[in-house]
Amino acid sequence: MCSAGKVAALALACAVAAAGSSRAAAPKAAPNAAPVAPIEKHIRTLASDAMEGRGLNTKGLDDAADYIEKELRAAKLAPAFGSSYRQKFPVKTGVALGAKNSLSGVAAGDWTPLGFSSPGTFSGPIAFVGYGIDAPPLSYREFEGIDLKGKVALMLRYEPQERDEKSPFDGKKPSRWSAMRYKATRARDLGAVAVIFVTGPLQDEGKDKLPALTNDGPESPAGIPVIQVKTAVAQTWVDLGQFQKDVDADLKPRSRVLDATLSGTVDVQASFANGQNVAGMIRGRGRLADQVVVVGAHYDHLGHGGKGSMRPNDTAIHNGADDNASGTAAVLVAARRLQELLGSAADRRTVLLVATHTSPSPGTRYESAVTRSRVVPCEERKTRSVGAPMGAFSSGSTR
Repeated sequence: MCSAGKVAALALACAVAAAGSSRAAAPKAAPNAAPVAPIEKHIRTLASDAMEGRGLNTKGLDDAADYIEKELRAAKLAPAFGSSYRQKFPVKTGVALGAKNSLSGVAAGDWTPLGFSSPGTFSGPIAFVGYGIDAPPLSYREFEGIDLKGKVALMLRYEPQERDEKSPFDGKKPSRWSAMRYKATRARDLGAVAVIFVTGPLQDEGKDKLPALTNDGPESPAGIPVIQVKTAVAQTWVDLGQFQKDVDADLKPRSRVLDATLSGTVDVQASFANGQNVAGMIRGRGRLADQVVVVGAHYDHLGHGGKGSMRPNDTAIHNGADDNASGTAAVLVAARRLQELLGSAADRRTVLLVATHTSPSPGTRYESAVTRSRVVPCEERKTRSVGAPMGAFSSGSTR
């Protein structure tokens, strides 16, 4: 399907969702109602060299936000964030080791803070929680029956039965339950004062290496100290090899508080840049006004390249026409078309059209910042996301 056809389909799909069921008196759109010229203009503008690849800390990224706001205003959308079309928030861009790191009884070379750790001092009994997995759908819950309040949570990286094709943890492929940030956050929410990760003997294979301290993406730090120790260190607290053998055999959690305590100080210094979402709103009315349809795309890209690009050692503008000027252009065209399609509908849902700031190299989006802002209170409204992938019009592939 051509780009104009895709945008028309997207706008029509949103209009049907916004206006209610097919019985609602929503205006009908001609198959090619959205002309080619506007979307091409938006893509060429956003992907031009003048926008500097829409990278963090570039004037081009600010110019792109200005352009999107101008188009939302021209489409006569209401500002989504009170009186503003902008929502600013910090984006974590790096992390560095400070000078005051210490861990009681452990040599400096035998442990390291992780990139999403928060700084802080901690002390408490060590609670071993296996792989740190709480997976109700799989009936595998290692946080059940153990009180983590005031404890230092020790957990293995990865997940059980990693070499078993029949494992409920997605066979030999890593499942979502193995995500380190998820594990650490879950422990923090249950009262842990710090989290210690360790690679088990099955994965470490005698190498006993530590990961380098690197930024794990733009998300906020974990809120508590998060570190990793060498396998040999953790083996002095608990028999990791026996645990892995046993749990692989029966998939039964074996969490317990150990007869050991640990104290330490983590000194990491995160660096931040400013990000901003740009959004407008078509206000609902009638019986559907409190229901929300969200249409969104990210508008930033890789700037002049570097880390995260396909050629990290080259410095050149990465224009990002397909990723994701095309999607942002679709949102802008849909904004105008939806105003026309919904203009006479007596009952229509609220439509939120959002150009989000993301960090495309780690693949982490900041739509969550929109929901946290309570523009759309989730506990009070029914929310539906409607969209169509806009990338790679000519080949039909998506991003």
